[in-house]
Amino acid sequence: MAVTRRQLDEATCSAPGCDHTAHDDGLWLHAACHPDQPVQAFYLDGVIEMQCAICGRMVVRVEVAD
Repeated sequence: MAVTRRQLDEATCSAPGCDHTAHDDGLWLHAACHPDQPVQAFYLDGVIEMQCAICGRMVVRVEVAD
């Protein structure tokens, strides 16, 4: 299931103890499996899918078109 722009706008970071007042630099998406490694993005039929560049595990699917 893909997330929407609205859901991404409402998302917050997952850093323990963060109250989200110290940063305002947007949302960074990282793979849980390899958080320090890059992700690959693919677009198909109105959905962007981001995958871990190391193992291919899906990070997120974002609906960008109806």
